Amino acid sequence: MNLINVGIVDDMESNRQGLNFILSHEDDIETVFCMGSGQQLLANMEVLDTIDVLLLDLIMYDVDGISVVRFLKQANLSTKVLVVSNSIDKAKAKLLTSNGVLGLISKHESSLGFLPDAIRSVAMNKPFISPGISSVLYGKSDPGKNNYKTGQLPEQHLKLLRLIAETGATSAQLSEQTGYTKSTIDTMRSYLNKFFEVENSIQLVQKARREGLLDE
Repeated sequence: MNLINVGIVDDMESNRQGLNFILSHEDDIETVFCMGSGQQLLANMEVLDTIDVLLLDLIMYDVDGISVVRFLKQANLSTKVLVVSNSIDKAKAKLLTSNGVLGLISKHESSLGFLPDAIRSVAMNKPFISPGISSVLYGKSDPGKNNYKTGQLPEQHLKLLRLIAETGATSAQLSEQTGYTKSTIDTMRSYLNKFFEVENSIQLVQKARREGLLDE
């Protein structure tokens, strides 16, 4: 098991402590440093060499998260960033991802079991968008109508959908196959059902096939 080293940058001590507490229960994730501002991070850039994933807040009193992300890109640094914030809207998400951010998760969801899986995904250079953020980004543009074929479904949800169709596995079995926790799988399945406006996995697979999402 490879250890994933993370750094936390958030200007609220309670948030830093909360994130660190969640991660303290994970055998494969270790917090290397906690900082209280974007300015503190930019003044100590050498610490980025000690981590695999940076957990970054957006709204901070001196240098905000977006400015940090822009600096990292301009400096051509390969730091993998997971933004943990309740202030992510469509415009910010587009800006963040265009500047190399791999993961987006709300602070509320970080306490619901998503944070470790998000870190593991980002550490492997795979995008992770939590269900709550997905709802903000990929919500219905027209009431009663979803455009299933325009990239609105997050990558990790589409992969899970295909696994459900191929294997018919339970959440526990899918957890073993994907590495996500069972609670994360359950929440992702719930999101898929709401997205496709169905009540169970059978209806989900049937509708996904009709929409051509399982052709590959």
